Amino acid sequence: MRALVDLLLSEDLESITIASIVARADVGRSTFYTHFRGRDDILKASLSFPSAPLARIVGEPVEVVVLLPLLAHFREQRRLARAFTQGPLRRLWVRRLAELIEPDLSALALRLRARPLLPVALASLEVAELQIALIVQWLASRDPVPPEAVAEALIALTRAAVAALLATPKEGARGN
Repeated sequence: MRALVDLLLSEDLESITIASIVARADVGRSTFYTHFRGRDDILKASLSFPSAPLARIVGEPVEVVVLLPLLAHFREQRRLARAFTQGPLRRLWVRRLAELIEPDLSALALRLRARPLLPVALASLEVAELQIALIVQWLASRDPVPPEAVAEALIALTRAAVAALLATPKEGARGN
């Protein structure tokens, strides 16, 4: 995965091949395929690390302190974070995060007996977009916003979005 990340810092996603990944990692193709099915699989695996703590906010109470290591990692790795917050990599990250959010959002909807306003898959994408947008804007901001404030905002924003998307619509609210 480190080889993939290094390549992403120097090349665009479309030009990265399995051959370039295994060459950079100094491993054989068979070793690569022992662990991954292909380029998209290793990308998905590399996006799981930053996605898991964010996805957890949907399904369980998360304290600010849990998000601080992730935010510190983003801050320290700004150059790498920028690569993942633009273009095709951002879309892949949003999709991966949404995949992790969707089961928790579905379970929450069942537990609350809510009738989601949108299909759960679409609602999961929206929550993922909101979370990533906040991180992207924070990293690009010139204002010295402390990570604790960003973590609090991520939790509040996620909870508000989930509450809004899982609300039971009132009779006639959909324009019937």
